Amino acid sequence: MQPNSFVRFFCLFALAFFPTLATAQTRSSELQRDVRPRNCSISGRVTINGQPAVNVQVSAVEAPAHWDQPQPILQSPDGSIHRSIHQTRTDGDGRYQMNNLPTGRYLVVSGSKAFVSSNANQPNSEPKTLTLDAGESQTNVDFSLVRGGVITGQVTDSEGRPVIAHSLRLFRVTVEPNGQRRLQPHRGEFGEGTTDDRGVYRIYGLPPGNYVVGAGGENFFSDEKYPPVFYPDAANENQAQIIEVNAGKEVTNINLRLGAMRKRYVAIGRVIEADTGNPVPNVHVSGEKIRSSPEGGDDEGGGSDYSKTDRMGNFRLTGLSRGTYKTGITSGWDQSSEFYAEPSSFEIVDGDISDVEIKAIRGGVISGTSSIEGSTDLTIKSKLTQIWVYAQTESEGEGPPTLSNQPLSHSRSALKPDGSFLLTGIAPGKIMFGVQPFGAKPLSLLRIERGGVEIKNEIEVAKGEIISNVRLIFTAGSGIIRGQVQTIGGQPLPSGWKSVGAKLVGNLMPQWFEAQVDEKGRFEFLNLPGGEYELELSVSVSTGPGQMQRLTADKQKVTVASGAEARVTMTYDPTRKPQEEKND
Repeated sequence: MQPNSFVRFFCLFALAFFPTLATAQTRSSELQRDVRPRNCSISGRVTINGQPAVNVQVSAVEAPAHWDQPQPILQSPDGSIHRSIHQTRTDGDGRYQMNNLPTGRYLVVSGSKAFVSSNANQPNSEPKTLTLDAGESQTNVDFSLVRGGVITGQVTDSEGRPVIAHSLRLFRVTVEPNGQRRLQPHRGEFGEGTTDDRGVYRIYGLPPGNYVVGAGGENFFSDEKYPPVFYPDAANENQAQIIEVNAGKEVTNINLRLGAMRKRYVAIGRVIEADTGNPVPNVHVSGEKIRSSPEGGDDEGGGSDYSKTDRMGNFRLTGLSRGTYKTGITSGWDQSSEFYAEPSSFEIVDGDISDVEIKAIRGGVISGTSSIEGSTDLTIKSKLTQIWVYAQTESEGEGPPTLSNQPLSHSRSALKPDGSFLLTGIAPGKIMFGVQPFGAKPLSLLRIERGGVEIKNEIEVAKGEIISNVRLIFTAGSGIIRGQVQTIGGQPLPSGWKSVGAKLVGNLMPQWFEAQVDEKGRFEFLNLPGGEYELELSVSVSTGPGQMQRLTADKQKVTVASGAEARVTMTYDPTRKPQEEKND
């Protein structure tokens, strides 16, 4: 999810599920005592098509310091419990005022799903982000809205029958001077649009601009039963007809006819022990596609599936397209298997198959304990249970699966409250061993020990070997980085999303922190492990009407000690074309 879309979703989620300040009872451990002075205010004006927007709701949602932290639940001095959402409505002149606000960072939003920003360079009616210092009043926080456009039509199958509950695909289009198209997926609040019982869809609240519409294919909100089609009858978005949408106008009869449903197949098989031939129940089985059949091509979509064996070791993989599949035994979400599988594969040609056999071998075991160095804080210690330990065959890396003659395994285990862990089903060979945090960011893996001797994150495991003397030593982050972004030439920062990422250099547990830059150019990182960090300033800049691109503007290194604060200044040069941000 793109940053601006995430901000929009965060705001709408908070307003939808916590519409009032008063809430029901909550666990006392989640409460934060709200002792901040309430001497700040936000005010502004909302207009629709240049006219005052009367009785329109304006909401200010307090945002957490970092997006990986939950929205705070606060308890006021009078004992009342509330979510940090503040709301008001505009008066007869479209003006609003929020008083008695505490200091903090806010997302301010106005209007409804049907209205969008009148600024053509703003991709949607995104919330305005601002920070309130003690006693500060933010004025002229204005919203200029227009009614969004609409695209509507019907989706039918190859026989002309309506396709029900099918999600559409929508792209915003900018045409470069050389005629080349630039397409950006348009993400609404909860999807692009879905057909009703007549196969009719209606996508509303669209910013003015050019779009292409499609259905079928690989879509997060839909399955892959149908090949992709784009209006009026194109195989991909680059060949589709461009649809112009104007503010408050409706474009009708954008009808899509899907092709014949893709054929999907089933693979039925059994998992047995390689040594005894006995069935292996309750293990997770994977069928990962290696390559498509020459006749089918890659346009058939994915096709990988996962299953779990019954008490007789039987499994069933469904929704498979034609091609070759690699089989294996995987970890379930809640547990690891005692087995790994011999390398094997099967092929789907033009029908279901029912003779897939997976031979399972009882694997090795890695167990141990963990601790937090230099801290006895029970709150910090409780975060150990938010960390997963994993061990996987080193040759199993990222990218598409390949068929290998080497047995592969992947085992994981959540740390228990006492810090212990147990990894089973380990295949012999060189094993990459590490941890992955899920919400435990104040913790960082300091070192791994085996028998009291520090090791790297690799362990050589013999067939069936039991290793029980591994220890993970974590450290609790207490460092702080506070920074300021300054602009060369005194120009204001761009109005789009601005953030600073911080990567801990040379740490065993890869960690990436991100902090938003407020409208005053400030950012901060809290609860950081001590060490050297690579900082990267990213900004979203307009690349055309309704088009934003995230770019890297500055990079720096800074060292922070545990329990200490480091200060840094980063620079944004609006005259220099920044480097385009790349996903590592």
